[in-house]
Amino acid sequence: MDRTRDTRERGVSLVEVLVTMALMSIVLSLGVPELGGLIADSRMVANVNDLVRDASAARSEAIKRGGRVTLCTSNNGATCVALGDWALGWIAWVDTNGNAAVDHGEQIVRVHGPAGGEVGMVGTVAIVGYVSFTGTGEPRTSAGAIQTGSVKVCDGRAGNVGKQIALLASGSIRSAEGVACP
Repeated sequence: MDRTRDTRERGVSLVEVLVTMALMSIVLSLGVPELGGLIADSRMVANVNDLVRDASAARSEAIKRGGRVTLCTSNNGATCVALGDWALGWIAWVDTNGNAAVDHGEQIVRVHGPAGGEVGMVGTVAIVGYVSFTGTGEPRTSAGAIQTGSVKVCDGRAGNVGKQIALLASGSIRSAEGVACP
């Protein structure tokens, strides 16, 4: 039996490789910018969820204890800062004297570190630095006034890409999407 050998080489030519690479670069150039937006959205959602969770936990703790629990902006996990950017981080503690300041002997029940990336979380005047829940779950200032407001969450992007956390007079917490960012 005489077998004839096929003398052609199997493989791809340089032209085929270049065409494939050109097509891949076009497809990737369309998808990569969307991936960056997806990652930024994910970061914002995670920070919104963290603040909503911790504010809800502070409210629940206040109801459970029948006393005031306060949540404030904190850059060190031990004391409050008056800068008002919740992206610095926050703490929640049992505010036995209701003065919205962490005093000696008051128990810290939650600590959250800084937000990642370029996320900014700025509260309106009423909740710029702290939110305090009474034993009935109502948000009240240290002077006793009803405390309502919102925290706007944005990153470095412009447009309606932001999120908002709203604190209602009942103590309920809501979040919304599509908030205008600078």
